[in-house]
Amino acid sequence: MPASRSTSPHLAPLALAGREPAGDPSPAAYAAHLGGATRLLATAKEDRALLAELMRMPALERIAAASSDRRFHRRTLVRLLALEVEAALDDPAADPRPAAELGATLAAALPRDIQGRARRAAAWAWWLLGKSLLRASQWRLARSSFEAMHAFIPRQFEPSEEAALSAVGLAQVWEGTGEVVAAEAQFLLAAYVYSKLDTATGSASCLAQLGFLLYESGRLEDAVPPLRTAIGLLDPAFAPSLAARMWLALAEIETTLDDDGAAAECLRRARALYRLAPSAAEDLDRTWREARIALAAGADGRAEALLDRVRRELLARGSLAEAARCTYEQLLIRLEARRFDAAGELIAALAGAFPAAAGEVVAKMTALARLAQTSEGEGFYGWSLNLRQRLRQQPPRSPDRLSVLRSTQALADRLLRHRGELEDPIGAALDA
Repeated sequence: MPASRSTSPHLAPLALAGREPAGDPSPAAYAAHLGGATRLLATAKEDRALLAELMRMPALERIAAASSDRRFHRRTLVRLLALEVEAALDDPAADPRPAAELGATLAAALPRDIQGRARRAAAWAWWLLGKSLLRASQWRLARSSFEAMHAFIPRQFEPSEEAALSAVGLAQVWEGTGEVVAAEAQFLLAAYVYSKLDTATGSASCLAQLGFLLYESGRLEDAVPPLRTAIGLLDPAFAPSLAARMWLALAEIETTLDDDGAAAECLRRARALYRLAPSAAEDLDRTWREARIALAAGADGRAEALLDRVRRELLARGSLAEAARCTYEQLLIRLEARRFDAAGELIAALAGAFPAAAGEVVAKMTALARLAQTSEGEGFYGWSLNLRQRLRQQPPRSPDRLSVLRSTQALADRLLRHRGELEDPIGAALDA
């Protein structure tokens, strides 16, 4: 029998690269390698200098220069800005919008190439701008950014990742503004395009977001098919926290629909994933979701105990938006049990933790508590639904307190950026 070609693990990489194993590189090869590294360093230095020059300009002058001055029309500079925007998007304390606006302007001005690299870079740049605007709840501008991506979508009838990303972005805009039907249509379109591209993780991301949209909107039975399909497409080890959240949502839905066996199995599957992505923040989120399952099962005492643990932690170190949402959910339990004094304690605790920023949401919760005592029911439930919607779409802000929990959308976006949960998401746009 002939000997195997790869008899040594040290030779395998060279063989795979199509080269014969050799000793030290030749002087010419070594010089070429050094020359390439030197050129890369020089280009990076030039890009940094150009970026510093642009950022010293006033905003309007900066955008005008980026559009018209050919010195700045470098794909390497666009890539550098993409890295900066991605890093800022992953930093709750940073504002990615100035760099994102500059990157989109520069990318749109790049000369086109036959390979389509400039077009793909531009589509990604406008996606990143849209995500930056979404984070600031600038819905109209975000929508314009995602629609602008169509200028960089191939004209052929074949599906493209750019078209899918644009649809996802528009779905997230519609979700943010409460247009559930429009968001549903865009998520389905994006999932279909990803399926045509044979990108299972992209389809899973879109269907997961659709499932959570329907779940949060109260359409529990409608949420089951997209959530179960997304789980079937997803490798749980690639996105364990997202997969666990989907199983927890399904456990709550099955509990609400009185299928205790299915609910128990969903909860078991969720808990089996916890150890794959342990973190204090995710443990807090999971406790909150298990509280909802307990509430759906009628175990109000257990639900409130779990919610109380989460609420106290969020009051201590979370954002106002997070603490307000958790306070609201616990408040409903006490109001429906007609424990009005205990309900008042929750509102007072929220006001005490955020004395400068919680005034409006505290006033609305106080009004809701009064309605619970005086209303026949219709007025109370109408106010309750309105407050719940406002807390989701127009969350109260406290600039000095950042969020401690990760949104489900952020976890799903990692899949769109071809990154697993435990991978560094920065650099995804460079794959364009």
